[in-house]
Amino acid sequence: MEPASDNEELKNTTALTESTESKVDHTQELASESIQKETTLEADVSNVKISNPIEVCQQPISTAETANYSSEKNESTTLLKKRRIIIAVDQSSHSEKTINWAINNFINPETDKITLINVRSDVNDFFRLFTEKKKSTFEEELENQYRSESHNLIKTFGSLMIRNKISCKGFSMVGDARELIIKKAEEEKADVLIIGCKGSGKLNLFGTTAEHCIKNCTCPVICIR
Repeated sequence: MEPASDNEELKNTTALTESTESKVDHTQELASESIQKETTLEADVSNVKISNPIEVCQQPISTAETANYSSEKNESTTLLKKRRIIIAVDQSSHSEKTINWAINNFINPETDKITLINVRSDVNDFFRLFTEKKKSTFEEELENQYRSESHNLIKTFGSLMIRNKISCKGFSMVGDARELIIKKAEEEKADVLIIGCKGSGKLNLFGTTAEHCIKNCTCPVICIR
C-alpha cells in the first residue's frame, strides 16, 4: 500500500479538528441549558409564597399578670437581701467615718435593719481598785456623764440613719466592749458586724476590740480603717 500523501493527512487532521470543535460546541450548549434551568428554578422558588407563615411573636403577658410577676420577683429579692447589721460606735471621730461609709456603701435602706451599739466602761471598776466605800458624789457624776455621752452618741448616729430613711435602733451598755459586742451580735442574730479599727475614744479603744471581734464573732466582721 502506498503511503498517504501530505494532502490526505491534512484533510484527516482538519476533519478531526472540526469534529472536536463540534463536540466542544455541543458541551457548551448543554452547560448553557443547565445554567438556564438552574436560573429558572431559582426564580421559581423565589416566587413561592408560604400560605401559613409561622408567627414569631409570642402572646404578651397581660397587665395583671405582669404586676403579679413583678410583685413575686420583688418579694423574692427582698427576702434574699434582708440583713441585720450591727454597727459598733465609740466617741472617736473614726466612728463617724464608719457610719458614713456604711450609709454610702453598704446599707440598703429598703431592706436592712440597723442596730447601733456603744459600750462604755464601768466607772465603778476604776474606783474599786482604790476603795471599797460607797459611791462618792464624784463617781455618780462621772457615771451620769458617761451615760449621757453614750446616749447622745447613739441618738446622733440614729438620727443620721433616720434622715437617710434607714430602720434603726440603738443600745448603750456598760462593761467590756469586746465581750458585749459579740454577745449583742449573737442576740440580734446579726448577718454582719461593722466596726472601726482606729477608735481612740475615751470610753473605748476600738483597735483591740475590732481584733477580738474578728477572731471570735460568729458573723462576718467589716473593719473600717
